[in-house]
Amino acid sequence: MNFLDAVKQGMCKAREADAATCEVNTIFEAINLDLARFDESVNLKLARTVSTVASIKSVTSFFTEVTSEYAPEDVIQITVTTQGASTTSVIAKWRQHTDGFPCVLSFEGEEFTCTTGDDLRAAFSELFSTASFGRALVASLE
Repeated sequence: MNFLDAVKQGMCKAREADAATCEVNTIFEAINLDLARFDESVNLKLARTVSTVASIKSVTSFFTEVTSEYAPEDVIQITVTTQGASTTSVIAKWRQHTDGFPCVLSFEGEEFTCTTGDDLRAAFSELFSTASFGRALVASLE
């Protein structure tokens, strides 16, 4: 057995995981650039965040030393800022593997497992075109 080959494979996988994570981050940046063009008087920002439930679970897992293969962020929220006032709404559930992909986006009873950047872009397009997203945005603007 050649252990050096295994080390090289591990390094290659690490580079692939970093590239995949970077791709996901770039997609979020592109979404936020598009959302910035929504209206001059309104600032929209999409973010991955940790829910209260996940925060409590992370404290518990700290003591049990259980590590997860998923990033801690488990929800997608949109923040709407108008005239200095901000409203934040959770619009979807989120799960992202620490290797970048797969990512799972869940909303309106649907679950989209994304293994590529194109899959993720398509899932976000679906999310943004839903009535629940529209309602969250309208409620934040009123």
